[in-house]
Amino acid sequence: MRTPYKGYEDIKLFETRCLNMSSKYQHLNCYVIACGVTYGNGEDIFFEWFKKAWLQEPKALNILNDGLNHIPTIHVNDVAKLVKKILITKPDKHYLIAVDKTNFSGSGYDKSRLYNLIKSVSKNVGSGDVVLETSDNKNKIDNRYQ
Repeated sequence: MRTPYKGYEDIKLFETRCLNMSSKYQHLNCYVIACGVTYGNGEDIFFEWFKKAWLQEPKALNILNDGLNHIPTIHVNDVAKLVKKILITKPDKHYLIAVDKTNFSGSGYDKSRLYNLIKSVSKNVGSGDVVLETSDNKNKIDNRYQ
């Protein structure tokens, strides 16, 4: 059973109720789509990094720790296509995970890693520089989300 972070309990409760309704009422098809971080068409999740890179303030973009954590992303157009496909095909599974296809190559490059996402923004919009943040700064940021 999945346990949500504090503040997300209502969303988890809604998901559970939705899935229960689908099994309780045969004429009702409910689906839960767990999306990665959505981007494109005005979504502003990466806005701060683009803004900092464009203005080069600071010149190097900051990345917490080593940046090796995976960030599952998906373009909003792909989410819309998935919803359309669900409406047409009515799949048996009612809990779906939606993320971009990431090409894991033998070279070790993985575009879904935080480091590679931020490095790409910095390279294509800003100076191309990134700085790995220390664990001391990470603790300050972690305390804001507890």
